[in-house]
Amino acid sequence: MKIFLFTLFSLLFFTFYFNPHPIGAQTMTSPNYTIEGGNFNVTAGSKSSANYRLVDLVGQTSAQIFSSKGFLLQSGFLNKAAGTSLNFTISPMSVNFGLLTPNQSVYKNITLTVGSGNFPGYSVTTSQNQPLTTEAGAQIPDTLCDALKNRLCNINKSSQWKEKQSYGFGFNIKGQTVPKDFNKEENYRPFSSLSKKESAVLIMESAEKKVSHTAAIKLKLHVSPQQSVGIYQNQLNFTLSPGI
Repeated sequence: MKIFLFTLFSLLFFTFYFNPHPIGAQTMTSPNYTIEGGNFNVTAGSKSSANYRLVDLVGQTSAQIFSSKGFLLQSGFLNKAAGTSLNFTISPMSVNFGLLTPNQSVYKNITLTVGSGNFPGYSVTTSQNQPLTTEAGAQIPDTLCDALKNRLCNINKSSQWKEKQSYGFGFNIKGQTVPKDFNKEENYRPFSSLSKKESAVLIMESAEKKVSHTAAIKLKLHVSPQQSVGIYQNQLNFTLSPGI
Protein backbone atom coordinates (compact mmCIF):
# COMPACT_ATOMS: atom_id res chain seq x y z
CA MET A 1 0.00 0.00 0.00
CA LYS A 2 1.51 3.32 -1.05
CA ILE A 3 0.44 6.33 0.91
CA PHE A 4 2.28 9.60 0.67
CA LEU A 5 1.77 12.82 2.58
CA PHE A 6 2.78 16.00 0.82
CA THR A 7 2.76 19.07 3.03
CA LEU A 8 3.02 22.73 2.22
CA PHE A 9 3.63 24.97 5.19
CA SER A 10 2.68 28.61 5.05
CA LEU A 11 3.97 31.47 7.19
CA LEU A 12 1.31 34.13 7.60
CA PHE A 13 1.42 37.49 9.33
CA PHE A 14 -1.28 40.15 9.60
CA THR A 15 -2.51 40.95 6.11
CA PHE A 16 -4.43 44.18 5.63
CA TYR A 17 -6.52 45.17 2.66
CA PHE A 18 -6.13 48.86 1.84
CA ASN A 19 -9.37 50.37 0.58
CA PRO A 20 -9.61 54.20 0.64
CA HIS A 21 -13.04 55.80 0.72
CA PRO A 22 -13.85 58.87 -1.38
CA ILE A 23 -13.87 61.11 1.71
CA GLY A 24 -10.20 60.40 2.39
CA ALA A 25 -10.43 57.83 5.17
CA GLN A 26 -8.77 54.46 4.98
CA THR A 27 -9.83 50.96 6.02
CA MET A 28 -7.55 47.99 6.63
CA THR A 29 -9.00 44.53 7.22
CA SER A 30 -7.99 40.93 7.81
CA PRO A 31 -10.13 37.90 8.73
CA ASN A 32 -9.95 39.00 12.40
CA TYR A 33 -9.52 42.79 12.35
CA THR A 34 -10.92 45.96 10.79
CA ILE A 35 -9.05 49.24 11.31
CA GLU A 36 -10.64 52.44 10.08
CA GLY A 37 -8.63 55.66 9.94
CA GLY A 38 -9.85 59.19 9.39
CA ASN A 39 -6.90 60.37 7.35
CA PHE A 40 -3.98 59.27 5.19
CA ASN A 41 -0.46 59.38 6.49
CA VAL A 42 1.19 61.51 3.81
CA THR A 43 4.74 60.54 4.68
CA ALA A 44 6.80 58.94 7.41
CA GLY A 45 10.45 58.18 7.91
CA SER A 46 13.74 58.80 9.66
CA LYS A 47 16.08 61.69 8.81
CA SER A 48 19.48 62.28 10.30
CA SER A 49 22.70 64.27 10.06
CA ALA A 50 25.82 64.63 12.16
CA ASN A 51 23.90 66.69 14.72
CA TYR A 52 20.35 65.33 14.82
CA ARG A 53 17.96 62.46 14.07
CA LEU A 54 14.28 63.04 13.30
CA VAL A 55 11.56 60.42 13.02
CA ASP A 56 8.32 61.86 11.67
CA LEU A 57 4.79 60.89 10.71
CA VAL A 58 2.97 63.51 8.64
CA GLY A 59 -0.81 63.44 8.38
CA GLN A 60 -1.66 62.00 11.80
CA THR A 61 -4.43 64.08 13.39
CA SER A 62 -4.48 62.50 16.84
CA ALA A 63 -1.71 60.78 18.80
CA GLN A 64 -2.98 58.69 21.68
CA ILE A 65 -3.78 55.18 22.82
CA PHE A 66 -7.24 53.90 21.83
CA SER A 67 -8.54 50.78 23.54
CA SER A 68 -11.61 48.60 23.89
CA LYS A 69 -12.18 45.06 25.05
CA GLY A 70 -9.66 42.91 23.22
CA PHE A 71 -8.01 45.73 21.25
CA LEU A 72 -5.23 48.27 21.80
CA LEU A 73 -4.26 50.82 19.12
CA GLN A 74 -1.27 53.14 19.62
CA SER A 75 -1.95 55.93 17.15
CA GLY A 76 0.78 58.40 16.26
CA PHE A 77 3.50 56.69 18.30
CA LEU A 78 6.69 55.21 16.98
CA ASN A 79 6.29 51.46 16.55
CA LYS A 80 8.42 50.00 19.33
CA ALA A 81 8.91 46.79 17.33
CA ALA A 82 10.15 48.62 14.23
CA GLY A 83 13.55 47.52 13.06
CA THR A 84 13.24 44.06 14.58
CA SER A 85 12.16 40.80 13.02
CA LEU A 86 9.90 37.90 13.89
CA ASN A 87 11.56 34.68 12.74
CA PHE A 88 9.87 31.38 11.95
CA THR A 89 11.44 28.19 10.61
CA ILE A 90 9.78 24.88 9.74
CA SER A 91 11.80 21.74 9.08
CA PRO A 92 11.31 19.74 6.97
CA MET A 93 9.07 21.51 4.47
CA SER A 94 7.54 18.26 3.20
CA VAL A 95 6.89 14.82 4.68
CA ASN A 96 6.69 11.48 2.88
CA PHE A 97 5.32 8.50 4.83
CA GLY A 98 6.33 6.10 2.05
CA LEU A 99 5.02 2.54 1.90
CA LEU A 100 2.57 1.70 4.68
CA THR A 101 1.54 -1.58 6.27
CA PRO A 102 -1.98 -1.86 7.74
CA ASN A 103 -2.11 -1.91 11.55
CA GLN A 104 1.46 -0.61 11.81
CA SER A 105 1.85 3.02 12.86
CA VAL A 106 4.30 5.29 11.05
CA TYR A 107 5.71 8.46 12.62
CA LYS A 108 7.33 11.55 11.14
CA ASN A 109 8.71 14.66 12.85
CA ILE A 110 8.44 18.40 12.15
CA THR A 111 10.37 21.07 14.07
CA LEU A 112 9.05 24.62 14.53
CA THR A 113 11.36 27.40 15.73
CA VAL A 114 10.17 30.92 16.61
CA GLY A 115 12.28 33.99 17.42
CA SER A 116 10.13 36.81 18.82
CA GLY A 117 12.62 39.68 18.43
CA ASN A 118 11.35 42.86 20.09
CA PHE A 119 7.70 41.91 19.62
CA PRO A 120 5.78 41.33 22.86
CA GLY A 121 5.29 37.62 22.26
CA TYR A 122 3.76 35.56 19.47
CA SER A 123 1.23 32.83 18.69
CA VAL A 124 1.31 29.92 16.25
CA THR A 125 -1.82 28.22 14.92
CA THR A 126 -2.18 25.20 12.67
CA SER A 127 -4.75 23.61 10.36
CA GLN A 128 -4.94 21.34 7.35
CA ASN A 129 -6.71 22.03 4.08
CA GLN A 130 -8.41 18.61 4.18
CA PRO A 131 -7.92 15.07 5.54
CA LEU A 132 -5.40 12.93 3.67
CA THR A 133 -7.11 12.36 0.31
CA THR A 134 -6.47 10.69 -3.06
CA GLU A 135 -7.36 12.19 -6.44
CA ALA A 136 -10.26 9.72 -6.56
CA GLY A 137 -11.61 11.11 -3.29
CA ALA A 138 -10.69 8.30 -0.86
CA GLN A 139 -9.71 9.62 2.57
CA ILE A 140 -7.77 8.52 5.60
CA PRO A 141 -9.86 9.65 8.58
CA ASP A 142 -8.61 12.17 11.09
CA THR A 143 -7.88 10.40 14.34
CA LEU A 144 -10.44 10.21 17.12
CA CYS A 145 -7.75 8.63 19.33
CA ASP A 146 -8.95 5.63 21.37
CA ALA A 147 -12.62 6.58 21.13
CA LEU A 148 -13.67 2.93 21.47
CA LYS A 149 -12.05 2.98 24.92
CA ASN A 150 -13.78 6.26 25.86
CA ARG A 151 -10.60 8.23 25.19
CA LEU A 152 -11.93 10.56 22.51
CA CYS A 153 -9.83 13.45 21.19
CA ASN A 154 -10.79 16.43 19.03
CA ILE A 155 -9.10 19.46 17.48
CA ASN A 156 -9.04 21.28 20.85
CA LYS A 157 -8.33 18.43 23.25
CA SER A 158 -5.82 15.61 23.04
CA SER A 159 -6.29 12.09 24.34
CA GLN A 160 -4.52 8.76 24.42
CA TRP A 161 -4.03 7.02 21.06
CA LYS A 162 -2.33 3.64 21.21
CA GLU A 163 -4.98 0.99 20.42
CA LYS A 164 -4.25 -1.09 17.31
CA GLN A 165 -7.82 -0.70 16.04
CA SER A 166 -7.79 3.12 16.32
CA TYR A 167 -7.03 4.39 12.82
CA GLY A 168 -6.33 7.81 11.37
CA PHE A 169 -3.93 10.74 11.13
CA GLY A 170 -3.00 13.06 13.97
CA PHE A 171 -0.23 14.87 15.83
CA ASN A 172 1.49 15.32 19.17
CA ILE A 173 3.56 18.40 20.04
CA LYS A 174 6.22 19.01 22.69
CA GLY A 175 7.81 22.32 23.71
CA GLN A 176 7.98 25.17 26.22
CA THR A 177 4.91 27.03 24.97
CA VAL A 178 2.56 24.30 23.71
CA PRO A 179 -0.88 23.37 25.15
CA LYS A 180 -0.66 21.48 28.44
CA ASP A 181 -2.91 18.61 27.32
CA PHE A 182 0.02 17.24 25.29
CA ASN A 183 1.76 16.35 28.56
CA LYS A 184 1.84 12.62 27.71
CA GLU A 185 3.81 11.03 24.90
CA GLU A 186 0.82 9.04 23.58
CA ASN A 187 -1.61 12.00 23.59
CA TYR A 188 -2.68 13.18 20.13
CA ARG A 189 -5.14 15.45 18.36
CA PRO A 190 -6.46 15.59 14.80
CA PHE A 191 -5.66 18.69 12.73
CA SER A 192 -8.55 21.10 12.21
CA SER A 193 -9.72 20.97 8.57
CA LEU A 194 -10.55 24.02 6.49
CA SER A 195 -12.65 21.74 4.27
CA LYS A 196 -14.88 21.13 7.31
CA LYS A 197 -15.00 24.87 8.07
CA GLU A 198 -13.00 24.35 11.26
CA SER A 199 -10.83 27.16 12.59
CA ALA A 200 -7.07 26.94 12.96
CA VAL A 201 -5.99 25.85 16.45
CA LEU A 202 -3.40 27.43 18.75
CA ILE A 203 -0.32 25.22 19.30
CA MET A 204 2.32 27.70 20.57
CA GLU A 205 1.96 30.96 22.51
CA SER A 206 4.22 33.29 24.50
CA ALA A 207 4.14 36.88 25.79
CA GLU A 208 7.93 37.17 26.06
CA LYS A 209 10.24 39.37 24.01
CA LYS A 210 13.58 38.36 22.52
CA VAL A 211 13.13 34.63 23.00
CA SER A 212 13.74 31.62 20.79
CA HIS A 213 11.36 28.70 21.28
CA THR A 214 11.29 25.31 19.58
CA ALA A 215 8.43 22.83 19.33
CA ALA A 216 8.64 19.23 18.09
CA ILE A 217 5.59 17.91 16.24
CA LYS A 218 5.20 14.16 15.87
CA LEU A 219 2.84 13.09 13.08
CA LYS A 220 1.21 9.69 13.41
CA LEU A 221 -0.42 7.72 10.60
CA HIS A 222 -2.17 4.41 11.29
CA VAL A 223 -4.27 2.76 8.55
CA SER A 224 -6.66 -0.17 8.53
CA PRO A 225 -6.56 -3.23 6.24
CA GLN A 226 -9.66 -1.83 4.52
CA GLN A 227 -7.97 1.43 3.53
CA SER A 228 -8.01 1.97 -0.24
CA VAL A 229 -4.63 1.78 -1.98
CA GLY A 230 -3.49 5.10 -3.42
CA ILE A 231 -1.40 8.22 -3.06
CA TYR A 232 -2.82 10.40 -0.30
CA GLN A 233 -1.91 14.01 0.25
CA ASN A 234 -2.92 17.15 2.08
CA GLN A 235 -1.54 20.52 3.12
CA LEU A 236 -0.61 21.64 6.63
CA ASN A 237 -0.69 25.35 7.43
CA PHE A 238 1.23 27.03 10.25
CA THR A 239 0.44 30.68 10.95
CA LEU A 240 2.74 32.86 13.06
CA SER A 241 1.34 36.12 14.47
CA PRO A 242 3.27 38.70 16.53
CA GLY A 243 2.04 39.80 19.94
CA ILE A 244 0.55 43.28 20.21
